[in-house]
Amino acid sequence: MNELTPEIVFAIMHDPDSPYFPCQICVYCDDCCTTVSGDYMVHEDMSKPERLSVARTHLTANKGWRCDDSRDFCPECVVAQAD
Repeated sequence: MNELTPEIVFAIMHDPDSPYFPCQICVYCDDCCTTVSGDYMVHEDMSKPERLSVARTHLTANKGWRCDDSRDFCPECVVAQAD
């Protein structure tokens, strides 16, 4: 998903019928315990694992993380594992 502009977030937050809402999601590296938190727009029908998947997808596509169903690795640990 593309980055949401402040204008889009404002419109979503002020639409009483919108099923979307911001959710702070935290992901930590399973090797070094580096933690990143971010606000993500999620749907009210999403389960916790689906919401976590939103953050993992963003981190993998944009921040150099390697995430799968069982483990998450920060960019530094991805590089260290490649050595």
